[in-house]
Amino acid sequence: HDLRRTGSTLLNELGFNRDWTEKCLAHEEGKSSRGVYNKAEYELQRRHMLQEWADVVDPWVDGRTHQPTLYPPTMQLIAPEARI
Repeated sequence: HDLRRTGSTLLNELGFNRDWTEKCLAHEEGKSSRGVYNKAEYELQRRHMLQEWADVVDPWVDGRTHQPTLYPPTMQLIAPEARI
């Protein structure tokens, strides 16, 4: 669960939609009306989000720092650092 928690935390801090992250983690809304009515899969959005996650992790493997490139320059971002 540590990897899932780390991924969820950083993806949320990078500004990705919570629904996309929860869908990637296979979390369900339960019996709430939201869970009953919202059956969206967010396939394209999740693909974009997971590519960005790979772009965060890959530099860590090489000992480098991730440089976000998919956001407008005015958007506030965090710069996640590997802590191994």
